[in-house]
Amino acid sequence: MLQYSDTSSEKAGLLQECERLVFNGEYGSITNDTNLTATFTNYLNRAQDELATEIMQVDNSWQWDDVNHGDRPWASTDLLQDQSNYTLAVTHLKILQVTILDSDANEYIITPVDQDRTTTTPLSELFDTSSRPIMYDKVGDEIILYPAPDYNETNGLKIKFQRTFDHFTTADTTQNPGVASTFHWLLVKIACYEYMIANNMDNADRVKLEIAEGTQKLKDFYNKRNRDKKPRIIPRSRNSK
Repeated sequence: MLQYSDTSSEKAGLLQECERLVFNGEYGSITNDTNLTATFTNYLNRAQDELATEIMQVDNSWQWDDVNHGDRPWASTDLLQDQSNYTLAVTHLKILQVTILDSDANEYIITPVDQDRTTTTPLSELFDTSSRPIMYDKVGDEIILYPAPDYNETNGLKIKFQRTFDHFTTADTTQNPGVASTFHWLLVKIACYEYMIANNMDNADRVKLEIAEGTQKLKDFYNKRNRDKKPRIIPRSRNSK
């Protein structure tokens, strides 16, 4: 497991691994240089975002989240009478589920809908009378409820989402990446590759191949990690003659 930075004798840090790979183990080459520290921190954060995209494409059952956020990936806001539109925060990269409370505080899952794929009649016309919402559409940074609620309810709209990693800052030391520890090295490779390309370093092509192989292993890992599911056995029919 690698933390953001470890200047102790163990050198078990992401920045120290970058120093080993790019600067031939001259420790301090990055951490003793303010500009390089900021540069590699940015590279590591971009690497995390890249891996988050890969993970979200394949991790359909477990629904990965970076534990460094310190809270659960749920957001809630008040339902307001006759209001359909509710603005999302930019950290909501992928909406997994939307629930609402009715006027008696009973919770319901509501169904996603896409106006462009349903009907030529605007949904606002089909659901022009306020009532308990039964579906929602996503447009830009908003969720639109259909129909609009005919009541007010505190924290009556709840959204479960996936978000990107909790980004490193140059003030961090012991924070660990939010990806499985067996792939911490992949963040190092991606960050170093960006620096190598920018500085025309000879071994960039080799690191690029290692990144491709590592990314595929990462996707395989997150795609198959829900081992607590019971396997299904489907009988295969056989023709007898």
